[in-house]
Amino acid sequence: MAKDVHELPLDETAVSGGLKPYQPKNGLFVLAYVTARNVGNQPATMSVTDAMLTDSNGKSFRCTGPYLGGVVGQELGEEQQPDTARSGFIVFDVPPSIGEPTTLTVQSDAYMDTTNPVTVVDVSAS
Repeated sequence: MAKDVHELPLDETAVSGGLKPYQPKNGLFVLAYVTARNVGNQPATMSVTDAMLTDSNGKSFRCTGPYLGGVVGQELGEEQQPDTARSGFIVFDVPPSIGEPTTLTVQSDAYMDTTNPVTVVDVSAS
């Protein structure tokens, strides 16, 4: 988990197209690197836009992005086949006053009328 990030880099295509690195609107970025594994026997997706980060002060922050051309926050939300894993960053735009990140909450298939449970990950040991 990277807590004090002030800019998101871009891939070469985005840079050649004239885009500039993304700057946080609220003060800084927190990047959570996650690995999602589909343990079911059907294709599934994980809605990273619904991811929530909770800090030691009990404040919650919703995921920001996706960032076009950004080298973080790509591919995690795409359909994933059974018994496969995908890794990447989830990006949060937070104020400088954020406490220590403690909990990351994500949900798979959030918009597909499923009853998949919310997955809560303790990040305080990261």
